[in-house]
Amino acid sequence: SRLLARHKPQRPEDHREPLVLVLVPSRELASQIVSVARQLVAGLHFKVGERCGGVDGGVDESLVQVTNTDILVATFGRLMHFVKDGLVHLHRSRTLIIDEADPGVENELEWDLMDLLARPGIPIRSARQTLMFSATASPRLTQLANQITHRQLSITFGINADIHQSFIS
Repeated sequence: SRLLARHKPQRPEDHREPLVLVLVPSRELASQIVSVARQLVAGLHFKVGERCGGVDGGVDESLVQVTNTDILVATFGRLMHFVKDGLVHLHRSRTLIIDEADPGVENELEWDLMDLLARPGIPIRSARQTLMFSATASPRLTQLANQITHRQLSITFGINADIHQSFIS
């Protein structure tokens, strides 16, 4: 909520330009994030939208889900489709969040991400906040983070050998 406090909700003239872009590898994760995000921004007059691949639907149905969206949660392939077709513009997107970044790097989506971030009008890395979340930190992922973030800060959580976990079924 504090992240959005600096920004104003959509105006009609920038109805296809989200403030926050969240990239995820799957529809299931996108749905979970949208559900939580809507709870977090309840009462703040921000609209959360979702656009995922692998769902039947024409352009009209898809546009309904991104029009007047302040926070857009999208799978990477579908987002690239909309950006390349000029249906979504990211000029106002000052926050980029990449969740589960490791599968994207494994699937070589970093080239598409670099292409996306190099497009005219996309805020440069010093003008946007980029957050990457990953269960692993491969050298390839670290290299990507170095290329797309400004003033990088890594926070790592390790396994604590003193904690015993057990699962009860």
